[in-house]
Amino acid sequence: MPRSANISEQRISASRIPELSGTSLGTRLETLTSVYAEIAQAQNEFLASATEHQARTSCPSGCGLCCANFTPDILPAEAELLAFFLLTEKPELAEKVQSLDSVAKSSSTCPFWDPSKPGQNCMVYPARPLICRLFGFSSVRTKKQEPQFSLCKHMHAIPGIRERRFTGAAIMEQTFGAIPPAMADYTMKLIAEFPQEASQRELLPQTVRKALMRVGLILSFSDKAAS
Repeated sequence: MPRSANISEQRISASRIPELSGTSLGTRLETLTSVYAEIAQAQNEFLASATEHQARTSCPSGCGLCCANFTPDILPAEAELLAFFLLTEKPELAEKVQSLDSVAKSSSTCPFWDPSKPGQNCMVYPARPLICRLFGFSSVRTKKQEPQFSLCKHMHAIPGIRERRFTGAAIMEQTFGAIPPAMADYTMKLIAEFPQEASQRELLPQTVRKALMRVGLILSFSDKAAS
């Protein structure tokens, strides 16, 4: 998930979403993409402020190492968006997902990470789940409920600043002019939108495989209705 000083919020093609208008799937996709758009806006505001304060931070060019040795667990709604993206924009990858259950048991690396394409490592970037969007440019809260922001170990240090971890609103305001969006806030926001799914998290391969069946069926009905 390489990032520059601006979060590029690549949008999923909306060409088929109108077909789903009025359906529960269409509503779920719209809700989820709305939350994702909020994250991108909040991150861009933070990065713009950091740049103004001469504290610009970014991922190393073509890195993507946060995807290596990591497979996220995601909500069913997130899996549906991934399935929708695969079926409508990258059907060649949809077939690969059918074998991901067995692959996941032998590898902890995200199956949608392609190390052969520096700068474009994520094959499902526009539909990537919440944790992938927040990693690197979000804050957490300490036990004292203070905001804390740490540079990823692969990021370059901020010129003129030795610290790599910043704790407290005052310190972050002084350094960056703003506080990065809080990971917990958006995690809870997503759970609030899909409360029944809080206990249904599964590793990405398994839950996307299930979602492909559901979303594929809905899209097939949509195709029949259109014809």
